[in-house]
Amino acid sequence: MNQVRYMPIDDIVVTNPYLRLDTGIEELKKSIRAVGLIHPLIVSSTGMLLAGGRRYAALRSLGIEQVPVVVVDLDDMMQELISIDENLMRLPLNTLEMEQALNRGREIYESIYPTAKKVDLSSEGLERKPPRSKRDASPSQDAPPPEPPADIEDGKSSYVEVTAQKTGLSEGAIRSAILRQTRSSEQVRAARVHGELGAGQANELVKLDPSEQDKLLPLVKDRPTKAIRKIVSEAQTLGVDAIVQKVAAQEPLPKEYEVLIGALEKVAKVSKQISRKKLRCPEDEQERFDTLLESAIQALEQIRDA
Repeated sequence: MNQVRYMPIDDIVVTNPYLRLDTGIEELKKSIRAVGLIHPLIVSSTGMLLAGGRRYAALRSLGIEQVPVVVVDLDDMMQELISIDENLMRLPLNTLEMEQALNRGREIYESIYPTAKKVDLSSEGLERKPPRSKRDASPSQDAPPPEPPADIEDGKSSYVEVTAQKTGLSEGAIRSAILRQTRSSEQVRAARVHGELGAGQANELVKLDPSEQDKLLPLVKDRPTKAIRKIVSEAQTLGVDAIVQKVAAQEPLPKEYEVLIGALEKVAKVSKQISRKKLRCPEDEQERFDTLLESAIQALEQIRDA
């Protein structure tokens, strides 16, 4: 087991690109003043900081010269994987930074453990829907990643499975993030950077080859995910060029209509359930129900007759 020891904070090398040194430092300083440092920093045998960027920044800001550390003697790739693991616990899901970190972690993990199950990077990988799980609340004072479970050490589980265990993210979310990073065309990535395309929209586009993504991208940027899913499905069946011509010739459906159509689909579904179960509206809610129903019918008739 690695032992905690103290070392001068000035001797710690902070060049790790995955470290986060500027988020919530003031709150962390208050915690350290009150209860001390709960989790030591993790450094390599050469003094490079691997995990605990916020703790390091808080300690330096407090003027603490000798800091508790755990020294791990690992090769460069394993050290990078440790840093990625810690950073994943702090990153918002569905961001390019998260996707890049997850994919780099996958590359390292599959290199270190060549017998592990490989992540399916084909478009079929997007269709898999494993059980969902929730990310646990972030530990106080940026707790370092937990000890690797046995399946990491034997190198048999896939990176997706292992990362889900460590972070609490669902396997589906992790797989989708990796696939967005590996399958997106350069133009799709640029659209994500500029806020023109969301993760859900990109999930549909990456089912196509990069050149096909680029052909569709200008026509679908402003469309909701559900509409893009339909367009991509048709492109897979009829060919992208045919769908590009079809979509270009169509009059765009206003977003308000997309919202309304979605709401009507839900109303139709729930109405069938109520009818099938022969549910009755309570008397004290009947008047409100009748008023809303009449108002909705009048508004829909006005739209239809306009």
